[in-house]
Amino acid sequence: MDLLALADQFNREGNLSEAVDLYLQCFEATPDNTEINDRLWNLIQNYTLDEFLLEKIIKVYQNILQEQEDLLFCYTVLGDALTKQNQIHEAVKVYKKANYINCLNLKPEYGHNYWALEEPQKSDFIIIGAQKCGTTSLYHYLNQHPQILQTFQKETRFFSWNWVESQAGKDWYLSHFPRLPRGEIFLTGEASPDYFYFPDSEKRLFSMFPDTKLILLLRNPIDRSISDYYHSKRYGAEPRSLEEVLKIQTTLLYKIANNEIVLSDQLLDEMQPNYFLNSVYIYFIEKWLSLFPRNQLLVLATEDLELEPKETMKGVYSFLGVCHHDIEEYFKHNSNSYPPISSSFRQTLYEHFQPFNKMLEEYLGCNLGWLNGE
Repeated sequence: MDLLALADQFNREGNLSEAVDLYLQCFEATPDNTEINDRLWNLIQNYTLDEFLLEKIIKVYQNILQEQEDLLFCYTVLGDALTKQNQIHEAVKVYKKANYINCLNLKPEYGHNYWALEEPQKSDFIIIGAQKCGTTSLYHYLNQHPQILQTFQKETRFFSWNWVESQAGKDWYLSHFPRLPRGEIFLTGEASPDYFYFPDSEKRLFSMFPDTKLILLLRNPIDRSISDYYHSKRYGAEPRSLEEVLKIQTTLLYKIANNEIVLSDQLLDEMQPNYFLNSVYIYFIEKWLSLFPRNQLLVLATEDLELEPKETMKGVYSFLGVCHHDIEEYFKHNSNSYPPISSSFRQTLYEHFQPFNKMLEEYLGCNLGWLNGE
């Protein structure tokens, strides 16, 4: 068994100290390996690591960045580890440097005078979800627009996990965004797809930035749920078979549809991980639209972005108020394959999701294309 496989095994077993040590050994040997970096980031985000482990991670990443300062994904882990230590000021400096290097690489005409540019005041747009619906692809398409200045990382998770755990504050959040040229029309934004589900994310965001434009990608709930399950499976976070999960959550879907139980934040918390319940989009979208006006939320179907990316992006650009911009290739980012499900399995899921899909389309007044069983 190689070191990475052994580290993954320790991770699954909950032996975080051994897992971190081995991940760091692997990462020091191959610091451009984003998969190892992602594993360490997930440990920092999803577990309470002790000060000793955090300090190990910080030192390794500081040493790597001294040698290779263009490894932008390393700044995320370093800054987040410092945040967990409540070293907010140091974390902010890390994020700001990452944006400077990113701007220098992508927009050298602004990067060379970067520190004289205007501090960001807000995120102009946020892709709020949903997970496993193509948010990474949409984020990368947007960042190729000449009027959009890219952040150094896709997700801040400020209004979800980082709000709860660090209370880092507005300055911490805004340090994730690049400085903007004065007197010119430029936008910047982020994509944290867990906002759509996370309890009170919509309230937190509205309280701080009520005018921010929101973009929501929704995928056929069958495909989203299966993809979400296999994502957890791939990272060793899901020991159950798909059939076991299906039996539990389709029972809940049936009871919710028939008003035997009420879908609530408490139920969602008790039933984590919610591969299927998180695909009952109507529950979440009603919460967001109870605060934000409908014209401030753009809802897109993942299938439209995949099949007709050029036309779909025209709608996105119009929503954001920027000119249309063609890109050379609409490459599908962060795409993973998984075993196909049987037609009977798919039909079962279709029947369980059908009432919720119908409610969603009636609520939004649009056709998302999922009611025909495709």
